[in-house]
Amino acid sequence: MIDTVSILQDLRSHAVEVWFENENISSFDPKIEFVMTVLSGMAEEEARNVSENVKWNVRKQFSEGKFYIVTKGFLGYKRDEAGNLVIDEEEAAVVRAVFEKYTSGIGVAHIVKWLNDNQIKTTYNKGAWYLNAVYGILKNEKYTGNAILQKTVRPNFRARLKVQNEVVPKYYVENSHLPIIIQQMFDQAQTIRKNQVDKYHHTVSSVVVKDKYNKNTKYAGLLRCSLCGKNYIHRTSHKSSYSASVVTCSSNKHRKQCANDPISTPILDQAIESQLRYMIKHKKEVLNLAYAAIEQNPKRLALLASKEAHEAQIEALQGKLAGLESYVDEFHQQVMDKIKSEILHLNVEYANEKNLLATRYDPKVVKQALNAIITEHAKDETMDQLLIELVDYILVGDKNHLEFHLKHIEGSGNLKTDALEVIYSIRKTQYRLEHYIVF
Repeated sequence: MIDTVSILQDLRSHAVEVWFENENISSFDPKIEFVMTVLSGMAEEEARNVSENVKWNVRKQFSEGKFYIVTKGFLGYKRDEAGNLVIDEEEAAVVRAVFEKYTSGIGVAHIVKWLNDNQIKTTYNKGAWYLNAVYGILKNEKYTGNAILQKTVRPNFRARLKVQNEVVPKYYVENSHLPIIIQQMFDQAQTIRKNQVDKYHHTVSSVVVKDKYNKNTKYAGLLRCSLCGKNYIHRTSHKSSYSASVVTCSSNKHRKQCANDPISTPILDQAIESQLRYMIKHKKEVLNLAYAAIEQNPKRLALLASKEAHEAQIEALQGKLAGLESYVDEFHQQVMDKIKSEILHLNVEYANEKNLLATRYDPKVVKQALNAIITEHAKDETMDQLLIELVDYILVGDKNHLEFHLKHIEGSGNLKTDALEVIYSIRKTQYRLEHYIVF
């Protein structure tokens, strides 16, 4: 809609007229923008409806195990004259060789070199092989004769590019077509690939990797920069005695890009322990603030208003439905079906709102959950488990200001506990780190 109107305005500024034959209106007409806004909006809504209908149809077929494999760009399969999916033995031999080499311990880089040295054709019979192409073969479950459907989706009907599906159901269809490799070999390849990924991220060995940046600490994902929004990372440095271990904004990993300063981890540890012990000692105050934060949350208030509105709508529609029950003709039956459909839709929304209000936005439920966590770990001397279960993230205002944000609590951000301080010195200069909990 915006594109249509803006293009018409641009053409009009160059004295170019557009004549719409079906609507019998010129772009020079003073009311063109209103008309085009309405018509374009209708066209956009129609496109959305078509998209939703097509998606519904595709997903219904997926749920029934019906799907179509596109063989263009899919090494190892082709369509016969009748349109059936069959194995292309020449290409399938390449797929089997890739899996056999990989599961026998040969790396992907060496497999790529072998493919290129032997001038084996790529999927589109042109160009050289690359790492991603081989990884694509190794990750594709369809070579086992099974298929995972709806691995990617388009976020909305306007989107051109697909993204990894994390929102709608996926479907696994067994024995959907002839396999090229056995399931055991595919599983073995996935295990090898996972171990290599874990090794790359230094999670297989318990030995700390000798690197100035260490991702496997309790600080990983804990601190967020208030300036650029990125996470803080742990860095070990031996250039000076007072800052051998620090956390720093990841924007500054290679060069200074964010103005926020690093924080010494011994100082940070003092602040974390001080804040956790404050929560234990002043549990009643913390619980009351959490209760008030949930109670005043704008999202909760909006849900309450929406729930009441839906209650009134459902009641009104049920009244209309009751008034039509004496009619038996087709027209009134269609009206009643429409009203029932609306009631069903409203009931779904109403139930969802009730569920949220009874769980995430119920002050009593949140307060009880918070109380249980604090009480359970009140005697934990290290505080590590309490940190994991209670603190969602710590927002770094600067090296002297920290905001603790708790899990389970979706507040308005307007309430906070009393500020605590950690006093420390660097080169005989005294500094003060202030920290508190924000609800």
